Order: sequence, then C-alpha cells, then structure tokens
Amino acid sequence: MKISKKCRYGLRALIDLSANAENEYMVLGNIAERNGISPQYLEQVFANLRRAGIVKGIKGSQGGYRLDVDP
Repeated sequence: MKISKKCRYGLRALIDLSANAENEYMVLGNIAERNGISPQYLEQVFANLRRAGIVKGIKGSQGGYRLDVDP
C-alpha cells in the first residue's frame, strides 16, 4: 500500500501539532521547520485538514493552527 507524500506530511504535521501544541495555536512555519517540510506545501495540506474539521485555523499575527479533535 502506497501513501502519498501529502498524506505522509499531513500525518507528520498532525503528530507534531498534537505533541507540541498543548491546546494552543501553533504557527505553521514552526511545524514546517521542525519536520523539514515546505511551508507553502504544508499550507495546502492544512487547508484540506481544516475543511475536514481536523484542525482549526486562525489568521493574523496571533494566529496559527490547533487540533479541533482530541489527540
């Protein structure tokens, strides 16, 4: 069974988010840097996760992403 790159990056980012966020909003750039993923590509992945209701995003200087479901 093959898993796409987008799926692998999404899983890595979700694991990172659940391990480090502690119910706070995390900046996408920090997640991308820790996992060695392009921030622009990760933004596309998180757009799909946001539409699926897995993460919640807030725009602005104090914004970021957090899990919308229990880890």
